Amino acid sequence: MDKKVIFIDVDGTLYQHDKAVSLKNVQAIKEARKNGHFVFICTGRNLCSISKEIINIGFDGIVCSAGGHVEVEGKEIHSSYIPSKTVHHILDIFNRNKMEYALEATKHTFMSKHMADYFLEDITNKPNSEKARLIEAIHNEFTSKSMDDYQEEHIHKISFVSKDEASLEEPRKLLEKDFFFVIHELSQTITINGEIILKKTNKATGIMHVLDFINKKQEDTIGIGDSMNDYQMIEYVAYGIAVGNACQALKNISDMVARDAKDDAIYHVFKEMGII
Repeated sequence: MDKKVIFIDVDGTLYQHDKAVSLKNVQAIKEARKNGHFVFICTGRNLCSISKEIINIGFDGIVCSAGGHVEVEGKEIHSSYIPSKTVHHILDIFNRNKMEYALEATKHTFMSKHMADYFLEDITNKPNSEKARLIEAIHNEFTSKSMDDYQEEHIHKISFVSKDEASLEEPRKLLEKDFFFVIHELSQTITINGEIILKKTNKATGIMHVLDFINKKQEDTIGIGDSMNDYQMIEYVAYGIAVGNACQALKNISDMVARDAKDDAIYHVFKEMGII
Protein backbone atom coordinates (compact mmCIF):
# COMPACT_ATOMS: atom_id res chain seq x y z
CA MET A 1 0.00 0.00 0.00
CA ASP A 2 1.02 3.65 -0.39
CA LYS A 3 2.97 5.04 2.54
CA LYS A 4 0.63 6.87 4.91
CA VAL A 5 1.08 9.83 7.23
CA ILE A 6 -0.78 8.95 10.43
CA PHE A 7 -1.75 11.40 13.17
CA ILE A 8 -2.72 9.98 16.56
CA ASP A 9 -4.31 11.88 19.43
CA VAL A 10 -2.98 11.01 22.89
CA ASP A 11 -5.60 11.32 25.66
CA GLY A 12 -8.52 9.00 25.12
CA THR A 13 -7.03 7.65 21.88
CA LEU A 14 -3.49 6.35 22.27
CA TYR A 15 -4.41 5.49 25.83
CA GLN A 16 -7.05 6.20 28.44
CA HIS A 17 -6.19 8.18 31.54
CA ASP A 18 -6.38 5.27 33.97
CA LYS A 19 -4.16 2.98 31.89
CA ALA A 20 -0.66 3.03 30.38
CA VAL A 21 -0.09 2.87 26.63
CA SER A 22 -0.60 -0.79 25.75
CA LEU A 23 2.27 -2.92 24.48
CA LYS A 24 0.19 -3.75 21.40
CA ASN A 25 -0.22 -0.07 20.53
CA VAL A 26 3.51 0.53 21.03
CA GLN A 27 4.29 -2.47 18.84
CA ALA A 28 1.90 -1.22 16.14
CA ILE A 29 3.49 2.24 15.99
CA LYS A 30 7.01 0.83 15.78
CA GLU A 31 6.01 -1.66 13.08
CA ALA A 32 4.15 0.98 11.06
CA ARG A 33 7.26 3.17 10.98
CA LYS A 34 9.43 0.15 10.11
CA ASN A 35 7.07 -0.42 7.16
CA GLY A 36 7.78 3.10 5.90
CA HIS A 37 4.73 4.95 7.20
CA PHE A 38 5.04 8.24 9.06
CA VAL A 39 3.47 8.35 12.53
CA PHE A 40 2.93 11.61 14.41
CA ILE A 41 1.49 12.53 17.78
CA CYS A 42 -1.36 15.02 17.27
CA THR A 43 -2.48 16.27 20.65
CA GLY A 44 -4.03 19.17 22.51
CA ARG A 45 -1.30 18.80 25.14
CA ASN A 46 1.45 21.39 25.20
CA LEU A 47 4.95 20.08 24.62
CA CYS A 48 5.94 20.04 28.29
CA SER A 49 3.02 17.80 29.24
CA ILE A 50 3.83 15.02 26.78
CA SER A 51 5.45 12.38 28.96
CA LYS A 52 8.76 10.68 28.23
CA GLU A 53 6.84 7.39 28.17
CA ILE A 54 4.97 8.62 25.12
CA ILE A 55 7.94 10.32 23.43
CA ASN A 56 10.08 7.22 23.87
CA ILE A 57 7.64 5.08 21.87
CA GLY A 58 9.22 6.73 18.84
CA PHE A 59 7.41 9.06 16.48
CA ASP A 60 8.36 11.02 13.37
CA GLY A 61 7.22 14.21 15.04
CA ILE A 62 4.66 16.02 17.13
CA VAL A 63 1.70 18.29 16.48
CA CYS A 64 0.88 19.65 19.93
CA SER A 65 -1.06 22.50 21.56
CA ALA A 66 -3.81 21.66 19.04
CA GLY A 67 -1.62 22.77 16.14
CA GLY A 68 0.11 25.62 17.97
CA HIS A 69 3.50 23.89 18.03
CA VAL A 70 4.81 21.46 15.40
CA GLU A 71 8.04 19.45 15.32
CA VAL A 72 9.42 16.96 12.79
CA GLU A 73 12.27 14.71 13.93
CA GLY A 74 12.88 17.00 16.90
CA LYS A 75 13.07 20.18 14.80
CA GLU A 76 10.52 22.93 15.42
CA ILE A 77 8.91 23.83 12.10
CA HIS A 78 6.02 25.97 13.31
CA SER A 79 4.70 27.78 16.38
CA SER A 80 1.76 30.14 16.72
CA TYR A 81 0.61 32.13 19.73
CA ILE A 82 -2.29 34.15 21.05
CA PRO A 83 -1.15 37.81 21.10
CA SER A 84 -0.28 38.95 24.63
CA LYS A 85 -2.84 41.77 24.55
CA THR A 86 -5.51 39.25 23.57
CA VAL A 87 -4.48 36.88 26.37
CA HIS A 88 -5.08 39.64 28.93
CA HIS A 89 -8.40 40.51 27.28
CA ILE A 90 -9.49 36.87 27.57
CA LEU A 91 -8.46 36.68 31.22
CA ASP A 92 -10.44 39.82 32.01
CA ILE A 93 -13.53 38.20 30.48
CA PHE A 94 -12.96 34.86 32.24
CA ASN A 95 -12.34 36.53 35.60
CA ARG A 96 -15.48 38.62 35.20
CA ASN A 97 -17.47 35.42 34.70
CA LYS A 98 -15.79 33.59 37.59
CA MET A 99 -14.17 31.03 35.30
CA GLU A 100 -10.93 29.22 36.03
CA TYR A 101 -8.29 28.71 33.35
CA ALA A 102 -4.91 27.35 32.32
CA LEU A 103 -2.57 29.21 29.96
CA GLU A 104 -0.68 26.64 27.92
CA ALA A 105 2.81 27.70 26.84
CA THR A 106 5.47 25.44 25.32
CA LYS A 107 7.40 24.75 28.53
CA HIS A 108 4.84 25.48 31.26
CA THR A 109 1.14 25.59 32.06
CA PHE A 110 0.01 28.54 34.16
CA MET A 111 -3.12 27.86 36.22
CA SER A 112 -5.52 30.25 37.90
CA LYS A 113 -5.88 30.09 41.68
CA HIS A 114 -8.87 27.76 41.93
CA MET A 115 -8.37 25.66 38.78
CA ALA A 116 -7.25 22.65 40.83
CA ASP A 117 -10.13 23.10 43.30
CA TYR A 118 -12.70 22.86 40.51
CA PHE A 119 -11.28 19.55 39.36
CA LEU A 120 -10.66 18.04 42.76
CA GLU A 121 -14.21 18.66 43.94
CA ASP A 122 -15.38 16.94 40.75
CA ILE A 123 -12.89 14.07 40.92
CA THR A 124 -15.47 11.46 41.92
CA ASN A 125 -17.04 11.74 38.46
CA LYS A 126 -15.52 10.02 35.44
CA PRO A 127 -13.53 12.73 33.62
CA ASN A 128 -13.50 13.14 29.85
CA SER A 129 -10.08 12.75 28.24
CA GLU A 130 -9.26 16.47 28.24
CA LYS A 131 -10.26 16.90 31.87
CA ALA A 132 -8.08 13.90 32.75
CA ARG A 133 -5.20 15.58 30.94
CA LEU A 134 -5.56 18.75 33.01
CA ILE A 135 -5.86 16.81 36.26
CA GLU A 136 -2.55 15.17 35.35
CA ALA A 137 -1.04 18.60 34.64
CA ILE A 138 -2.13 19.89 38.05
CA HIS A 139 -0.03 17.18 39.70
CA ASN A 140 3.06 17.82 37.53
CA GLU A 141 5.14 20.08 39.77
CA PHE A 142 7.82 20.54 37.11
CA THR A 143 5.61 22.07 34.42
CA SER A 144 2.55 23.39 36.30
CA LYS A 145 2.87 26.95 37.57
CA SER A 146 0.55 29.47 39.20
CA MET A 147 -0.54 32.67 37.49
CA ASP A 148 1.79 34.50 39.91
CA ASP A 149 4.67 32.99 37.92
CA TYR A 150 3.33 34.11 34.54
CA GLN A 151 5.81 36.52 32.90
CA GLU A 152 4.22 37.11 29.49
CA GLU A 153 5.35 33.77 28.10
CA HIS A 154 3.97 33.01 24.64
CA ILE A 155 0.64 31.16 24.96
CA HIS A 156 -0.59 28.62 22.41
CA LYS A 157 -4.09 28.06 23.78
CA ILE A 158 -6.19 28.45 26.91
CA SER A 159 -8.17 25.74 28.69
CA PHE A 160 -11.01 26.71 31.01
CA VAL A 161 -13.49 25.45 33.57
CA SER A 162 -16.91 26.96 34.14
CA LYS A 163 -19.57 26.22 36.74
CA ASP A 164 -22.41 26.49 34.22
CA GLU A 165 -23.44 27.40 30.67
CA ALA A 166 -24.53 30.89 31.73
CA SER A 167 -20.93 31.78 32.57
CA LEU A 168 -19.95 31.02 28.97
CA GLU A 169 -22.45 33.37 27.33
CA GLU A 170 -20.35 36.54 27.45
CA PRO A 171 -17.05 34.81 26.58
CA ARG A 172 -18.65 33.21 23.53
CA LYS A 173 -20.21 36.48 22.40
CA LEU A 174 -16.95 38.41 22.68
CA LEU A 175 -14.46 35.79 21.52
CA GLU A 176 -16.13 33.47 18.99
CA LYS A 177 -15.14 35.69 16.07
CA ASP A 178 -11.48 34.73 16.51
CA PHE A 179 -11.58 31.52 18.55
CA PHE A 180 -13.05 28.04 18.40
CA PHE A 181 -14.79 27.20 21.68
CA VAL A 182 -14.22 23.50 22.20
CA ILE A 183 -16.54 22.13 24.88
CA HIS A 184 -15.65 18.60 25.87
CA GLU A 185 -18.38 16.02 26.20
CA LEU A 186 -20.28 16.35 29.43
CA SER A 187 -21.15 13.49 31.74
CA GLN A 188 -22.46 13.64 35.27
CA THR A 189 -20.33 16.55 36.33
CA ILE A 190 -20.60 19.79 38.25
CA THR A 191 -18.24 21.66 35.95
CA ILE A 192 -17.89 22.34 32.23
CA ASN A 193 -14.41 22.10 30.76
CA GLY A 194 -13.20 23.24 27.41
CA GLU A 195 -10.59 25.27 25.58
CA ILE A 196 -10.32 28.17 23.19
CA ILE A 197 -8.14 27.79 20.13
CA LEU A 198 -7.33 30.41 17.51
CA LYS A 199 -9.41 29.78 14.38
CA LYS A 200 -6.30 30.03 12.23
CA THR A 201 -4.58 27.38 14.39
CA ASN A 202 -5.88 23.86 14.98
CA LYS A 203 -4.83 20.27 14.51
CA ALA A 204 -5.65 20.44 10.79
CA THR A 205 -3.37 23.43 10.20
CA GLY A 206 -0.65 21.67 12.20
CA ILE A 207 -0.99 18.67 9.90
CA MET A 208 -0.70 20.97 6.87
CA HIS A 209 2.63 22.27 8.18
CA VAL A 210 3.87 18.68 8.55
CA LEU A 211 2.82 17.73 5.04
CA ASP A 212 4.52 20.79 3.54
CA PHE A 213 7.72 19.97 5.40
CA ILE A 214 7.91 16.27 4.50
CA ASN A 215 6.50 16.81 1.00
CA LYS A 216 3.49 14.52 1.35
CA LYS A 217 -0.10 14.97 0.19
CA GLN A 218 -3.40 15.23 2.07
CA GLU A 219 -4.62 12.11 0.26
CA ASP A 220 -1.99 10.11 2.19
CA THR A 221 -3.26 11.11 5.65
CA ILE A 222 -5.04 9.22 8.42
CA GLY A 223 -6.19 10.79 11.68
CA ILE A 224 -7.35 9.02 14.86
CA GLY A 225 -9.01 10.85 17.76
CA ASP A 226 -11.72 10.93 20.41
CA SER A 227 -12.72 14.49 21.38
CA MET A 228 -13.93 17.77 19.93
CA ASN A 229 -10.44 19.22 19.60
CA ASP A 230 -9.90 16.43 17.04
CA TYR A 231 -12.80 17.67 14.93
CA GLN A 232 -10.79 19.73 12.42
CA MET A 233 -8.23 16.91 12.13
CA ILE A 234 -10.89 14.31 11.34
CA GLU A 235 -12.54 16.67 8.84
CA TYR A 236 -9.25 17.39 7.06
CA VAL A 237 -7.48 14.04 6.77
CA ALA A 238 -8.22 11.70 3.91
CA TYR A 239 -9.42 9.00 6.31
CA GLY A 240 -10.69 9.98 9.74
CA ILE A 241 -11.12 7.46 12.54
CA ALA A 242 -12.91 7.90 15.86
CA VAL A 243 -12.14 5.43 18.63
CA GLY A 244 -15.10 3.68 20.21
CA ASN A 245 -15.07 5.91 23.30
CA ALA A 246 -15.10 9.11 21.19
CA CYS A 247 -17.81 11.72 21.53
CA GLN A 248 -20.77 11.23 19.21
CA ALA A 249 -20.14 14.41 17.23
CA LEU A 250 -16.72 13.08 16.18
CA LYS A 251 -18.11 9.66 15.30
CA ASN A 252 -20.68 11.37 13.09
CA ILE A 253 -18.01 12.81 10.76
CA SER A 254 -15.56 9.88 10.84
CA ASP A 255 -14.98 7.36 8.08
CA MET A 256 -14.56 4.60 10.64
CA VAL A 257 -15.37 3.97 14.29
CA ALA A 258 -12.75 1.75 15.91
CA ARG A 259 -12.58 -0.09 19.21
CA ASP A 260 -12.33 1.77 22.51
CA ALA A 261 -8.88 3.16 23.29
CA LYS A 262 -8.54 0.71 26.20
CA ASP A 263 -8.95 -2.20 23.78
CA ASP A 264 -5.74 -1.56 21.77
CA ALA A 265 -7.55 0.57 19.20
CA ILE A 266 -4.40 1.71 17.39
CA TYR A 267 -3.11 -1.84 16.96
CA HIS A 268 -6.40 -3.13 15.58
CA VAL A 269 -6.86 -0.14 13.22
CA PHE A 270 -3.38 -0.64 11.80
CA LYS A 271 -4.02 -4.36 11.35
CA GLU A 272 -7.38 -3.81 9.67
CA MET A 273 -5.99 -1.21 7.27
CA GLY A 274 -2.93 -3.25 6.32
CA ILE A 275 -0.50 -0.76 7.82
CA ILE A 276 1.11 -3.59 9.77
